[in-house]
Amino acid sequence: MNVSFNWLKDYIDTTLTASEIALLFTKHSQEVAGVKTLYQASNIKIGKVLSVDKISPEVKNQKCLVEVEGLQRQIVCGAPNVKAGQDVLVADIGAELPGGLKIQKAVINGVESEGMICSLSELGIDKKYINEEGIHALNLDETYALDLDDEIIELELTPNRMDLMSILGVAYDLKAMTGTSLKLPKINVLESLKENPYTIEIESTSCDYYAGRVIKNVTIKESPEWLKNRLIASGIRPINNVVDITNYVMIDLGQPLHAFDHDTLKTNKIVVRDAKENESFITLDNQERSLKEGDVLITNGVEPVALGGVMGGLETEVTASTKTIFLESACFNPVQIGKTSRRLDLRSEASLRFERGIAHDRTKLALDKAAFLIQAYAGGEILKGIKEANISLNQPTLLSVHSSRINRLLGTRLSSSVIALYLDKLSLEYKINDDIFEIVIPERRLDLKTEQDMAEEIGRLMGYDDLEATLPRTITKGGLSHSQKLRRKIKNSLQGLGLNEVVTYSLTRPDKETPFINNANKISVLRPLSEENVSLKQTTVVGLLEVLKYHQSRQMSDVMIYEWRHLYKEKEENTLGLAFMGNMPHPLFKKPKIVDFYDAKGIVEHVLKILGLNADFIPLEKEGFHPYQSALIKVNEHTVGYGGKIHPDVARSYDLNDAFVFELNIDQCLALKDKETVYEPIVRMPSVKRDISLIMDKTVKSATVLEVIYKTNIKAISDVYVFDIYEGTPLKETEKSVAIRIWFKPEIETFKTETIDAFMSEILDALKTKLGLETRA
Repeated sequence: MNVSFNWLKDYIDTTLTASEIALLFTKHSQEVAGVKTLYQASNIKIGKVLSVDKISPEVKNQKCLVEVEGLQRQIVCGAPNVKAGQDVLVADIGAELPGGLKIQKAVINGVESEGMICSLSELGIDKKYINEEGIHALNLDETYALDLDDEIIELELTPNRMDLMSILGVAYDLKAMTGTSLKLPKINVLESLKENPYTIEIESTSCDYYAGRVIKNVTIKESPEWLKNRLIASGIRPINNVVDITNYVMIDLGQPLHAFDHDTLKTNKIVVRDAKENESFITLDNQERSLKEGDVLITNGVEPVALGGVMGGLETEVTASTKTIFLESACFNPVQIGKTSRRLDLRSEASLRFERGIAHDRTKLALDKAAFLIQAYAGGEILKGIKEANISLNQPTLLSVHSSRINRLLGTRLSSSVIALYLDKLSLEYKINDDIFEIVIPERRLDLKTEQDMAEEIGRLMGYDDLEATLPRTITKGGLSHSQKLRRKIKNSLQGLGLNEVVTYSLTRPDKETPFINNANKISVLRPLSEENVSLKQTTVVGLLEVLKYHQSRQMSDVMIYEWRHLYKEKEENTLGLAFMGNMPHPLFKKPKIVDFYDAKGIVEHVLKILGLNADFIPLEKEGFHPYQSALIKVNEHTVGYGGKIHPDVARSYDLNDAFVFELNIDQCLALKDKETVYEPIVRMPSVKRDISLIMDKTVKSATVLEVIYKTNIKAISDVYVFDIYEGTPLKETEKSVAIRIWFKPEIETFKTETIDAFMSEILDALKTKLGLETRA
């Protein structure tokens, strides 16, 4: 919502500047995006062109004599539309225009020029608001200031604050924050003795109220300058005096209006009904709209003349030949107007206000104010009476709030008299009995529905920064759950290994995931914002590859990242994804170490170790991965993840070289973890290690050998791992030598040599019995 500072001062006297009001709103109401001036120029004055003379036949520039503040200036102007008698905008000597242009005395075509006659675009007005070529000839009205020095406060409104969709609503909020009073002008409509001939009928449940006035003998012309400037400040393009006034009143009071050409309406009857399925209608933008049942139509009893709450019809628009207008003011169902405008992609200032809800008690006020202004600036005769029809009238809403409840919600100790003071600032009517406030909620504040809303109003006026910091009362004891502790431990460990966390979008395009998962059960959103984001992610791989691509395109080729996110398959799954490319960025490496499958696999095994799990890595057949450098991760025959090197074809589609991605189902891992981590005291006696070298067939997995050693009845074994594998002479081609290190940890006393020898004998017997293995000589 763009708020004209000069317009706001029509309703409230304030010594605050626009910037000070912006800070006040940011602290107590809604965020302010910024404050800007209407004209992006300085030292602009109004001048009257006294004469225009050609300099010479060879040049298009003309010599103009202009009166500025009682002094005559000679100004050279090249605009074709400059004429004697015009009131114009003059950039005086020393003026600064957008783009850094500074006006100085100059000699143009041999003629001295003192200033510049300006167009609106040269003053920084967007061309979409301008319907002219050349300089801007003013349409002055002596009863209003020109508003050249206006400032615009850009409010960022939340959907619930429909009351701030008008200048009057903003004035009410400023009154509440400053404690000043409002100036509410009275409107005296001078009606003729001739009766308004219209009849109104409402047949649609989506229209609560409809009213109209008739104004005869109007003159359609350009709006006065002050009115055009206020519309431009509000982001609306001026069209003509009647249409501009309806837009002006909409911004002023928040009530959308529409003016019909009475002669093209063809009847003196208005019927509001629902559209029929596939009924068509041509709107003001000359587009034929296909309608659905439920859309609201304004008709003349026979054919449609407007799409209720959204846009008028082309056939009945106000044009230069219009002499009599029918002026409409109505209330429509917010939900239905929202459905219609979104489906037709036809959003307007009017539909935006109807969608959020309007104050019904301003419907007639807006009608009268618009009629008054039309009579003042377009002439005409206002026929007697407002013709109206009601389906339902809103009854005043009462909200009961106890002062203790306000204090409990805010953590304050406000007395009932102080609370009453804030309600007075909010211009709310109320009765108080035994500290219970019976508050009448006005139509302008439909967002106030609960005691929480009322507490928020008082809290924001106090200032959230001024509220005492208190802790909520609770009977629960705070702390992290076991899974949260594990998650934190894993993240800290990954960051210690040099990985950075990333967060990607939850939506993707299904075909991107096809190489990695089956999209049969994909979950799509009903109204996606773009073609790239239509369904919920079922794998982390795509998002991680896009992050790698983003870095690669910016010449950052050494990347190690992880993402912790929810995936959406048959049920929501807690998942950890890891991705690697380029060199491993770790200070322990003396020279660059290009990441490979085993580096990535080792980090995955590290995560599983934190979870207390040992996994098997089984060859994986998945089209998105390299056939010889990828694996399915299993724990006790349960699949908990997969990953490996991305297939070269897929990698090329992401503009990558070698990339490794793994994915772990954390929920599945936690389900397989049978017990909590148990900490043991540090053993004071030294551990003992023994190394053995075993000759075995190449088909025997090292993991199988380690499993046999772990399953012996030797409780003193603390760790077993492979530290060397040898193939070659003097071994056969089908054989390999695997060196294994075994650590024994004492519990009570230092091991004797005989005890360790007995342990090793038992281990070698188990290996020979179960796998037929013997030590290498």
